Amino acid sequence: MEKKILVTGSSGMVGKSLIKLLKKKNYIILTPSSKKLNLLNQVSIDSFIKKNKPSLIIHLAGYIGGIGASINEPINFLQENMLMGINLIKSAHKFKVKNFLNIGSSCIYPPNQIRPIKENRLLNGNIEVTNEGYAIAKIATIKMCEYISKTNNYNYFSLIPCNIYGPHDKFDEKKGHVIGSLIKKIFLAKNSNKKNVEIWGTGQVKRELIHVEDVSKAIIKFIFNKKPINKKIYWLNIGTGQDEKINMIAEKIAKILNYEGKLVNNIKKPDGVKSKLMNSSLSKKFGWRANIKLDNGLNQTIGWYIKNYQKTT
Repeated sequence: MEKKILVTGSSGMVGKSLIKLLKKKNYIILTPSSKKLNLLNQVSIDSFIKKNKPSLIIHLAGYIGGIGASINEPINFLQENMLMGINLIKSAHKFKVKNFLNIGSSCIYPPNQIRPIKENRLLNGNIEVTNEGYAIAKIATIKMCEYISKTNNYNYFSLIPCNIYGPHDKFDEKKGHVIGSLIKKIFLAKNSNKKNVEIWGTGQVKRELIHVEDVSKAIIKFIFNKKPINKKIYWLNIGTGQDEKINMIAEKIAKILNYEGKLVNNIKKPDGVKSKLMNSSLSKKFGWRANIKLDNGLNQTIGWYIKNYQKTT
């Protein structure tokens, strides 16, 4: 029987990067649109999995956005991400799909932890309120994978990346993540000769950033890893081990874009958690590490955006 990999969210930033790598493997890759596979509908998922019989599912799909969107749409962030994840895992379990890779988020960890944050700090305190809905949904899918692995001896596993950026990011000032939002803001300011660019919050909070190509390679590493993961480990952090202040990130982007205006902090806007730096030593122990430095990744991402921005704005 030919082995099939189902990838949800294949049209997103991580999905597009991952598909390029998967095509080099001897697998049939299933990348259905939301019309063919509605992750909010259990019947749709059951029908698709029963018919196509994937041997592995990689769950990347999600309702995503930056801090502003998360604050303004907590119901959507909780409900849609919870339904997509749980529905898909339930169906995979029901039809005996034995391999499932779930992608989580660093926002699952309580903010008031010793940093860098280890995997065992999950559910060790209150969640950051600005990401609460999204975090709860992600925690639910991670724990669901853990329970199935424990009770059925299936390989249901989660990777927890830090803040992802790169080509095909959501370059949107209201709904994008930090890098995509900043690139668009500063790019448009330069093109329209604006003297100032607003930076949300104090700009002193830090973010750990990872290029999408490093995330895709981590996925490949752990789904095709011949060295088995410890049976007592159900999720792994994947990060760079370094974080940067938001103001410093904005300055790097402005320099690459040759923007000479002023970056102005709006302290009335929320900062979010002070730092989300994760401990990724376990991932390194199993043979993975991030390779793309922030400066190189920003240059590549900005180059891609300039070339393609008319399609994304």
